[in-house]
Amino acid sequence: LYTVQNPLEIHPETITQETDGEEGTERNYVVISISGLKDKEVEKKVNDRIRQAYEDIKAQGLPPFRGIKAAIPENALLAGDSIYCYAAANFNNILSVCISRDSSYALPNNSGDYLKHPGGYYLNTEYVYVLEGLTFDLNTGNEITLADVFADNVDYLALLNDAVVKE
Repeated sequence: LYTVQNPLEIHPETITQETDGEEGTERNYVVISISGLKDKEVEKKVNDRIRQAYEDIKAQGLPPFRGIKAAIPENALLAGDSIYCYAAANFNNILSVCISRDSSYALPNNSGDYLKHPGGYYLNTEYVYVLEGLTFDLNTGNEITLADVFADNVDYLALLNDAVVKE
């Protein structure tokens, strides 16, 4: 496999790094942008899509995972929230970006209190991790989907699901 790194600069931007409120919720948010493409319209399109995906994951409450509301009730307290965006691959006019969100929720005890350790962290917590991936064609700024990397007559979802089941 022959790869050539794209001549891009990746710029991480720390949006928030703070502890807020009486509950002491720690928030750390970092998003990236790129520069260095000759076509500035394509560069803007990619940067706008990265920012939109970041905003979407930030606005999302609990993800729609099966059983999550049983594990994390509505009265759970958001104790920590981190979103980190990074370039996972940057070769051959293709850019893959990952946006990860790691959230921790403090669960109340039977009397409705949120217990803290003397060290400052909450006891009885649940963690949620979400990862969103974006892959771009840097010639057009368009996203590359799974359907784009398989031949037209292939049921790629069935093929991939079968491969996962075999593992």
